Amino acid sequence: SSHALFAMTFTLTENGVNHWADVVHIVYQYIGMLLLETNMPCYIHEELVKMNEAAYKYQEEVPPEEFVEDMADRLAPSHALPPDRLLDGFDLLWEYDDRAIRLLLEKYLNPANARCDLMSSTFGRAADYSNRSLMNNTIDSNTRGEVVMEGETSSNAIQGMQDSGKSNAFDLQQAPEPLVENYFGTRFWEEDISQEILSTWESAVRNGPRDASLAIPSPNPFVPTSFDLKPRPADDSNHPLLRCSVKIQVTVGKKKEWYPATVSKYNMSKNLLELVYEDHG
Repeated sequence: SSHALFAMTFTLTENGVNHWADVVHIVYQYIGMLLLETNMPCYIHEELVKMNEAAYKYQEEVPPEEFVEDMADRLAPSHALPPDRLLDGFDLLWEYDDRAIRLLLEKYLNPANARCDLMSSTFGRAADYSNRSLMNNTIDSNTRGEVVMEGETSSNAIQGMQDSGKSNAFDLQQAPEPLVENYFGTRFWEEDISQEILSTWESAVRNGPRDASLAIPSPNPFVPTSFDLKPRPADDSNHPLLRCSVKIQVTVGKKKEWYPATVSKYNMSKNLLELVYEDHG
């Protein structure tokens, strides 16, 4: 079987770890704001289309073996790429679908379908659990944490936290033995998100933001639309060596080295040539 996760990751301060539920609440306020819009802002999609097209057109070349491996992966039936889209199907965006976006927000990105993973060294480090007696020692909490929101078809769970929504409610001395992940041996706890927190998030989706601090971004005026080269000044087109390859001699210490260069510009007023070369020194 196959599945997909829509994940949002936030890096938090120590205070942010203590208020992780408030951070997620703001996310659902923003989703509620989008759902209250009569029409989704399609100009954001248009900006992403232009930026993806530019990145695809001017991307760096990849080694042949990496290119072949990538193409073989794209042939997998799960990607459902038509033959004429094998080269650009992962890189470009196509038609705008307001209905699909609204369906995604309503059906999948809702509190009843969410999972929150909270990761922080405030819950201890691996060495703290090698000997259970070390649990009585004070854990260094001068660190940052991370909360990862994922929309999926699974039960509500929060790893590493009690349902109160604050990390200081998680008592390492009274906590049960952590669960252990099978492959990497990572220790973690799993708890249901409290109904109180879920109700708060559901209210945020229904009502949207309470003030104007959250807003849909305005159109970005800096998205590139033209990649045409500007014409050279008239005095750049009269020298016979313009855009020719030459060799130049450069003094390096007590030695003289020759470097390949390209004549890129001619300054008629000073009768000077501008050269571009790679310094191998």
